[in-house]
Amino acid sequence: MQDEEVVAQGVFPSGEDWRLKVTVRPDNVMTVLSVTRRGSVVFGGGMGGPGLAENETLNLYWGREGDFLGVVVRTAESVAHLTLTVGSAEPTELQLYPIPRCPGVNVAAFGLTVDSVEEVSLSARDEAGHMVETHSLPVAPPARPAETNGGGWTAG
Repeated sequence: MQDEEVVAQGVFPSGEDWRLKVTVRPDNVMTVLSVTRRGSVVFGGGMGGPGLAENETLNLYWGREGDFLGVVVRTAESVAHLTLTVGSAEPTELQLYPIPRCPGVNVAAFGLTVDSVEEVSLSARDEAGHMVETHSLPVAPPARPAETNGGGWTAG
């Protein structure tokens, strides 16, 4: 059994501290993004399973906790460039990190505070710059808190 290993960490532009952790076992690769804001956990999520699903170029997980959207992407080594576009902003290239003890598979993560953003897109390109795969990730508005009326029922 292998222990959890931090493959990357830093601070997102919105100010949150992040860590990308990997645990590799013979039958399972766990990649998890952990995010804190001013010392409090704001996001924790990721995926397990094979390094990459069979015949896949990339696998991705995204989730939202409150105002924070976190994404973990695992890619085949044929993906040389992974680009993120938030709304109409300029695209940003994401850093790919090799997964220790999982040859041929890289991992990347990103997160952002979302409020009025409606869509995030992800593009994977090979070394020659050819598009390999694209994904559009809809960003749902935050859930309204449940309200109770005097009668005890919940509206939402």
